[in-house]
Amino acid sequence: MTTIGHLCKKSSVGGMAIDDDARKAARANPTTDLSLADVRDSMRASRDPRAERTRQAILEAVESLDVQMADEATVSGIVRAAGISRSSFYTHFSGIDELALTMLARAFDEIGSGDLALRQARGMTGAAAARAALDRLTQHLDEHRGLYVSVFGLPATSQAFGQAVTLYAEHAMETFALLTGVPAGLDLPTVATYIAGGTLTVLSAWLRSDAPAPREEVVALLFAQLPAWLAAPSGIDRA
Repeated sequence: MTTIGHLCKKSSVGGMAIDDDARKAARANPTTDLSLADVRDSMRASRDPRAERTRQAILEAVESLDVQMADEATVSGIVRAAGISRSSFYTHFSGIDELALTMLARAFDEIGSGDLALRQARGMTGAAAARAALDRLTQHLDEHRGLYVSVFGLPATSQAFGQAVTLYAEHAMETFALLTGVPAGLDLPTVATYIAGGTLTVLSAWLRSDAPAPREEVVALLFAQLPAWLAAPSGIDRA
């Protein structure tokens, strides 16, 4: 039987160093970093199809990397796979951290939409929807294990991990707002952060494990920790 303690005991302590080329550049030349930040903001707001193609090529390059090839979860490995220059990469992303968080935000959007659709479907229980959402999240992280281990490192010291928890909590709050059976008096932002932080901490330990448990066991473990009202049969207001 897989337990939280079991996952953490098998987890490798070292992890991998976060690719911080952009942060080194910032320390070396703050003025240049500010300029790059302005350029990145402009590119995100741009409707230029060339900019969108480059961003998509970067994301597809990450998708193409072998999940076990952790050494490729670097800017150098990604730009090789995408067929672009390092300067093009840094025009769109400040580093590996921002790239991973962009991918995770997209995954949360898709998972949230799927969760909502399942909860609105007739005959679908909240429990089934919650389990499906956890399964999709676990699958996404597993498929990009090298990238997320590289970025999350040890949760207690990773800034990117904290930002990932915030993203997860925001999506959890959107789900809470639609549920009909939420107990009165709960501090929902705290509950959302608790669920997000706990789930991602367990998944981070699982990703770093030298002998990871089967994904189905991890999903079952995480599902068992959810509050009963989140998996209640009545689920969502369909009106």
